[in-house]
Amino acid sequence: MATSVNIGGGDDQFNRYKMPPVMGKVEGRGNGIKTRIVNCFEVARALHRPPGYVCKFFGCELGAQTKIDDNAGVYIVNGAFQQNVLTETLRKFIDMFVLCSNCNLPETDLKLKKNGNITQACNACGSEALCDMTHKLCTYIANNPPDGKKKKSGGKKDKAARRALKAKKAHSPDHEDDDEKARRKADRAAKKAAKKAAENGEAVGMAADIDFHDEFATGPVEDDDEDDDVQWSVDTSKEAQEARMRELGAAAAILERAPAEDEHHMATKLKAYIDDGKKPSKVLSKSEKIFGEDDVIRGIMMAAVVDETVATMAKSVEDRAIPVFVYLGEPMEAHAQNAFLSYLDWVGEHDKKMLPLLPHFLKAAYDADVIEEEHILEWYRNEGSDTDVRKAVWVIIEWLEQEEEGSEEEEETDEDDE
Repeated sequence: MATSVNIGGGDDQFNRYKMPPVMGKVEGRGNGIKTRIVNCFEVARALHRPPGYVCKFFGCELGAQTKIDDNAGVYIVNGAFQQNVLTETLRKFIDMFVLCSNCNLPETDLKLKKNGNITQACNACGSEALCDMTHKLCTYIANNPPDGKKKKSGGKKDKAARRALKAKKAHSPDHEDDDEKARRKADRAAKKAAKKAAENGEAVGMAADIDFHDEFATGPVEDDDEDDDVQWSVDTSKEAQEARMRELGAAAAILERAPAEDEHHMATKLKAYIDDGKKPSKVLSKSEKIFGEDDVIRGIMMAAVVDETVATMAKSVEDRAIPVFVYLGEPMEAHAQNAFLSYLDWVGEHDKKMLPLLPHFLKAAYDADVIEEEHILEWYRNEGSDTDVRKAVWVIIEWLEQEEEGSEEEEETDEDDE
């Protein structure tokens, strides 16, 4: 018998991912017959999984009770099972809970999310996929997490401690909720004022260029000793009102130029929120809070691609962004579809290295039925085909147009038959 076998299967002798073949020993007789997994610890160590997971998987698949004692190194499955049965069952465990679904390499770690979902994070390609949560082994993993920290019962003491920690944070100097709300309120007021000034056809100038004395004082301004002789009033003429609007517009422009939070940091924050297993509705609310009401879709796409390599960006969009868009509708509403297409324009103009990925993003959204063919073609045709973005997605447009022509020909054929 070979001393080791390939984890991913096959007979490539140069494969560096090896494990010892599983060995079972049948013991006892009658109702007490059982199969001891002799080298369960060694097999599990090669797979980077706790041995209890391997033994429990045998029990789940073979419909048998198990005995797991990590301290004594005892791993037993009730019943008599031949070597070939154990080998095939272990192969199924490797396929479901060890190999990466993207690159097919056994360099994954199991992660237990706060919402109870179990994912496989690949250290080779960076992808993260959800395990089959319907399998009985997932219940065992949830009760015996990979990090060895079992769930604590949420008693009154834990609840009181959490409340105390929350109160401490609320009164800490770093707590900036009120300041953040005030800043957002000021930003909204400034934008509203700037928009109103723009609608009135007024130019927005710098505040430093405005002479406040000329606008508000009707008499000459002398030195401080003669303040009593100066007569002040508010000029209500049309010219003075327009000047005051320009002043307000200038102040709004200054606020607009204030440095905003770094978008990379914002996208990273939203990505962590998505990876924490939050529901799509929560992700949408979080994106609106971080990026604003008009940039919800763009924020989700930025979160999906931030800190990803070129090789993993398309897969990340499929795993992180598309499920949220599906929640919005199949297809999404027109304004959401337009926002997605606007993101393609925006990212293609700001980062030319992203251009080769745009067809993949567009195809993923189309395949998930979140964006309609008519919207894609209308977007492409309205803007023309001379920009880099349109050239990048031409392969998708050509494919859609061919499908559209094929559908029209089929309709004409059906009409002729009638």
